[in-house]
This record gives sequence, structure tokens and C-alpha cells, in this order.
Amino acid sequence: MRAVIVGAGKACKSLIELIDDPVWKSYNIQLVSVVEHRQNAPGLLYAQKAGLKIFRDIKEALAGDEIELVIELTGDDAVLQELYLLVKPGMKIIDHTITKIFWDAVSTQADQRWQLIELEKLELEISNERIFLKSIFDGIADPAVVLDKNGVIIRANTKFIKFSNLSFDQVLNKECRSIIKVSGIDCSNKTCSSCISEMFEGGEPMTELLVVPPPDEAYWEKLRSPVFNSKNEVIAVLAIWHKIRDRIKLQQKIDVAESQFASFINSAKDWISIKDLAGRYLTVNPVIAAAFDMKKEDFINKTPEEILPVRLSKM
Repeated sequence: MRAVIVGAGKACKSLIELIDDPVWKSYNIQLVSVVEHRQNAPGLLYAQKAGLKIFRDIKEALAGDEIELVIELTGDDAVLQELYLLVKPGMKIIDHTITKIFWDAVSTQADQRWQLIELEKLELEISNERIFLKSIFDGIADPAVVLDKNGVIIRANTKFIKFSNLSFDQVLNKECRSIIKVSGIDCSNKTCSSCISEMFEGGEPMTELLVVPPPDEAYWEKLRSPVFNSKNEVIAVLAIWHKIRDRIKLQQKIDVAESQFASFINSAKDWISIKDLAGRYLTVNPVIAAAFDMKKEDFINKTPEEILPVRLSKM
């Protein structure tokens, strides 16, 4: 429907701005010209930029271009009455009152469409953020869960599902201690239960060593970290179980080796000492300390020149 706008005021400017809007296009209205006798009317520049024809006289505008619709935006009843006298049979007139209602409807629909687009963008961002966080959570190499203040599992990574040998449905919304107990780890003690309460109150990370007794002897380091909301309130707890049996075994071997070494040098009758690369004593056996009427600790981090007689320090 080919249309002419009569009156290039602010309303004309607003209407032209909607030309490319899908809602406006759905009405199948094609603006072709604008009628305005004022040289400085605010809508004239927009009309020219939009490629619309500019007329000073209403009769001239209605004479050509096969106009089918006249949109009156002057707000002047006298102009409206003149239009009713000039329009050809079949032409329709929308006066400024109806135009405002029409424009408000188009603007509302355009605003709703914009809000819908923004909502879709937001939903996509949230979806991508969830996928991103889930990939990080599932990327944790150890079994991990997110617990509420009652110790109930509200999230579980794939490593925990595999570790528990259960499905997600069997794990979610269940007490963590009852699920983890199946794997031989006992988290039912009071200390374990109180840790969650303390974390919700204090918001500090905690670490706990869990031991599985023989014959399935194992050592686990349980790490708990608080999860905060935008108000810096603890809303959940992230729990991760890290198996440290190899580290414990290694430490035990180190302890045995140190004990054997200490027993050896302490029982030796000869002088035995160990120095670092700078020549400072790391340790000496009791025989050396007794020879100079000193304690073993007196030698630590000192060079022979600092503690021994000159003649002996050169040996």
C-alpha cells in the first residue's frame, strides 16, 4: 500500500525510523513521499535520507504515485478536513489520532521483539556458561561433587559417577556419605559432618585425610572449598577426593630411610658429618659433637672455620 505522510514533524521522524522494522513491513505499507511546507521541519532530513519525495503542496502529492493511503501527522483538524475533500475514491486516510495509536502498537511490538532477541542472547550466554563450567567440572581428574548445607549431592562430575559405579540419577539428591561409603570411604563421623556446617559459617577451605583400612588399604585427601553467590554468601561446598596412597607410601619409605640413616650415624664410632655445597654442616653424629664438648645442633648451618679449631678446620 503506497502511502504519503502529511506533516514532517517529530511524529514523521519517528515513523520513518520504523521503515526497516519487520513489524512495520508486516503491514505492507510503502512510504513514497512527505508533504511539508516548513523548511526546517524535523522530519524532512530523515525523509530525504530515506529517499522519499518531498512536496510542498498536498494536491501535487496526491496527483501522482498512485497513492492509496494518506497518513496525516499535522495534528491540525483544518488540514484533515482539507484532505477529506481532496482524496480520490479508494484512498484511505489515517488521521493523527489513529496514527499515534498505530505507531504505539508498532513501537510496542518492535520493543517486544527487541526484548525477545535480548532474552534469546541471554539464554544462549547462560547455556554457554553452563557448558563451560560443566566442562571444567568434568575436567577435574578426581571424583568431585557439589553439596548443599545438609551434605546432599546437587552436582557430580563424571569421575565421581565412574568412581561410585552409579548413574547420575542414583547419585543426585542423595546424601554424599551414604554414596561414598559404598567405595569404602567412611565420611559418617562427626568431624566430617561438622566440616560442612563450619564451612557455611566461616567460608574457609578445609582438608581432611581419610584412611581406608586393610585389606583395601588406601589414603584419600578430601578437599572442601566453599561456593559463593553474588552476595558473598556460601551456598554450597565443592568436595574433591584425591587418592594419595603412593605419596603416603613414599613418605613412609622416606621416614624408614631417615630412621635407618640416623640409627647408623648415631651408633658409628667414627666421625661422620654431611655438608652442603657451600661447606656448611647439615648434620654430624654424636661422636663429633662429644669430641668438641658440643651439641649436634651447634654445628648445623655453620662451616668448619666457624666452629672448629684452625688446625682441624683445614682437614
